[in-house]
Amino acid sequence: MYKTLLLLLGLITTLVFTSIGAAETYYKWVDDDNVTHYSKQPPKGRDFTKIQTSTGHSAPVAAKDANQVSNDKTAQTTAAAGPVKDKVICKQAQANLKTMQEHARIRQKDQYGEERLLTDEEKAEEIRRAREAIKTNC
Repeated sequence: MYKTLLLLLGLITTLVFTSIGAAETYYKWVDDDNVTHYSKQPPKGRDFTKIQTSTGHSAPVAAKDANQVSNDKTAQTTAAAGPVKDKVICKQAQANLKTMQEHARIRQKDQYGEERLLTDEEKAEEIRRAREAIKTNC
């Protein structure tokens, strides 16, 4: 029973990892009108180039649609013009700075959800971050 379970587990593991690393194969070819085509099947009677793909991810990477490309271009243009002011981040940073300056002891939740007191160095770093956010977003 134990050997069967180990064999089954090994088989499942092998199937999972071989499907993750599998790359797709495409074929690139040019027709009589000098137009380049890509397909999953090789063309009959034509020269072609075999292309192996790999995303480097375990899941397929989605292509950007026209709106995402447009948004990327807008973001690049805006970045060249200067940082965008964000009122929500500005107000939050101002509130954080006020809290840090008015209270001697600051509690913060750690990665496990446990509350702990910030050290003086951590508090100084949080004040610096709040001031940076205010400078950037206000």
